Formats: sequence, C-alpha cells, structure tokens
Amino acid sequence: MITRHEAAWSPATMPVPDVAHRRSLLAIYFGGAAALVPWIVLLALFQAPRALAHHFPWVAVGTILLVALSCLVAGVLCWNGRPSALASATFAGSLAFVALWFRLVAGNAGGQHVVAVRSFVVLAVPLVVSIVVVARMVAAGQLPRPTRQLLAVAFWAAAALAAFGAARFAAFVPATALEHRLRLLWTGLDCFEMLGMLATGLALLRRSPYLPLPATFTAAMLLADAWNNITSTEAQAQLAAIVMGLVEVPLAIVSMVVAAYGTRLWVAAQARPDPQRDLAWPPQR
Repeated sequence: MITRHEAAWSPATMPVPDVAHRRSLLAIYFGGAAALVPWIVLLALFQAPRALAHHFPWVAVGTILLVALSCLVAGVLCWNGRPSALASATFAGSLAFVALWFRLVAGNAGGQHVVAVRSFVVLAVPLVVSIVVVARMVAAGQLPRPTRQLLAVAFWAAAALAAFGAARFAAFVPATALEHRLRLLWTGLDCFEMLGMLATGLALLRRSPYLPLPATFTAAMLLADAWNNITSTEAQAQLAAIVMGLVEVPLAIVSMVVAAYGTRLWVAAQARPDPQRDLAWPPQR
C-alpha cells in the first residue's frame, strides 16, 4: 500500500533538471574546487599567524545560534515526516563542526578557551556524530510516527542546549579577541570547502542519492566562511570580505538548492523496488 508520504515524494512528482543544467553544476563545483587550490597555497604562505577579531560575540555566538535554529527547523520537519529534515539536520551538524573547529584552533590556552572548548565538545561533538545518521533514517521515510516524534524532540533538545551554550558563551566573550593559528584556521576551512565541492561534484557525476550530504556540508562551510570573515573584520578588510561573500553566499544558496533536488532523488530511490536502476539523473522514463 502506498502511503501519503510516498505518494507526495514519488518519482512522478520529482523535479528533474536536464543534463545541461547538471553539466553546469559540475563545472561550478569542480572549477570552484580547482580555484581554491592556489588560494589555499597563498593563505598558507602569507596569512598572518594571529590577528584581532572584532565583533567577537557576533562571530562566535551567532554561529551557535544558527546551529540552534537549524536543529529547531529539523525537529519541525522531522515531526511532520518531511524528507527535507535531512538538509536541516546536516546543515546543523556541519555548522556545529565548523564552530568547534574555530574555537579549537583559534582560541588561546586561557581559562575562557578551556570553558569554550568543553562547551563545544559537549554540545557539538554528539551533534556532529549523530545528526547525519538520524537525518538519513528520516529521509528513508520508513519510520513510524512515534519514532519520528521522538527524534523531533531530540532535535529540539539539541536546539535548547545550543541556545543555552550560546547564552553561557555570550556571558564572558569579549567584544574583541586575539585569534591564534590563523593559517591553520583559514586554510583548514578552505580545505573543507574544497573537499565539499569535490564531493558534491562527484555525487552529481555519479548521480548518487547521497548528494544532499556533501551539498549541504558545502553550503554550511561557505556560509560559515562568509559569516566569520565579514563579522570579525573592519574597514578595508571587511570590504574585501564582503566582496568574497558575494561569491560564497550565492554558491551556498545553489548548494542548498542542489541538496533539495538530491533529497527528492534519495526518497525516490528509497521508494522504488530496485534503487540501483533508478539512480540516474534525470531518471530514465
């Protein structure tokens, strides 16, 4: 018997981008990954090892609040049994990962850094480890309603914990802070972006139903890069960050759209008796 959920996300209603569109996306992701290589080399050679970060509450607390918001949205989508919970959950986990990366790498060894690291480990690591697995089960569309509701409550609990962590962090974070190991920080983040683009391009090339995972990860890395770059700088450095953001933010939006298409492809593959036969994009009719 076909359920209402399967009917809503059947291959017949799945939007199918044409081959030319897919080829354009392949050029964007593989070309973007290639363009990041010389940029990463330049950062590794010339990036200052430390610098003063301005508007630090916006930089650090803002990222945690975005994690909380993503978990909140994922809980709502999970409660309603929507496969798009996959993108929200993966986005939250990716942001939690990059927030942990920033605090582990850029902080100093003082007491505040220790508190921040402990908070991020408690809040972020379980989220990063479990959230993609949970999202995968939700996207399969085979969970009974009580299980989906339990997972939704878990997402909301994660959102509450992240919001609580943001409030605790905001209580002692200074307006400006000296960030350390900036070469590792920014080259590492750009490497994550490059790997995300490569993985998204490969998923497109192979017409993989796992496309939402790298696409959403890439979007989160790009938005985190733009957010941290713009909010932590001033004057000419901030203007340069805004110019780079004009590239990063649109590409992040494209990646979220790709993740939405990939989610529908994933659900369509789960609903068919022979998924390997139906992974082509566009599907063979």
